[in-house]
Amino acid sequence: MHRTTLSSLVALAAMAGTAVAGPADAPAAEPPVIVETAPSAYDWTGFYVGGSIASGRGDMDFDVTTGGDERRERSAFGGEAEGTFGSVRFGYDRMTASGWVFGGFLDLGFGELTGSASNDGEGHGGIEVRTQDGGPPASVDFAYSHISMIALRAGPTFGPAGRGLFYALAGVGMAEVDITGTGDEGPFRNASASDDVTGAVFGVGAEYAVRDNFSVFAEYNYFDFSGSVEVPCGGDLCEGNPVLTARTHEVQVVRLGVNFRF
Repeated sequence: MHRTTLSSLVALAAMAGTAVAGPADAPAAEPPVIVETAPSAYDWTGFYVGGSIASGRGDMDFDVTTGGDERRERSAFGGEAEGTFGSVRFGYDRMTASGWVFGGFLDLGFGELTGSASNDGEGHGGIEVRTQDGGPPASVDFAYSHISMIALRAGPTFGPAGRGLFYALAGVGMAEVDITGTGDEGPFRNASASDDVTGAVFGVGAEYAVRDNFSVFAEYNYFDFSGSVEVPCGGDLCEGNPVLTARTHEVQVVRLGVNFRF
């Protein structure tokens, strides 16, 4: 009687173990699949306002000519202006489905690049070319001020979620040219003139969106200001009605800035 009961208990225990363990050939449970969600693409479309600090340099050449029908060159010299200035920027961008950005902006500069030159080799960047026929020396201070531009830009996005932007730009540049005669004597020591110049501007840049509404950028600009400004005689030794002509050339600018988008 006891032996039969013990055998029954052993059989029940074996059956229970088999039921818990399950069939020997049952497949193992697969681990859960974790799907990583890619960050949503940054959208460059919209208006923005920003500002920059720029460092630049620009060339200017001068020649002195006599007046009247027999106008002739008496001397030639040149100089280089340099300095730092600031600007504010207003723009709009539109991003395409392919990840390219197209836009335009207005950049208004304040401050100036300054230099000096003379035909006796003195002054910043002066080229020594003496006045012909022993004429009086000419020395000037000059400046490119309010360097501004209106331009279009285009380029591809890059980096995580397309938060980076490489771009090229092209447009129209504007500046004011100021010239003042200096020195203790000479035909231009009290003379001054100013005029607005325009020309093509080209450049490249890179911008990165640090936050959804805040980005930083670095940019290079090449301005082609090809023009001239005449300064009439304003001092001593005005015989022959000498005229000083300033010829503007290229201005190159490197800038760092920030943009706020809304």
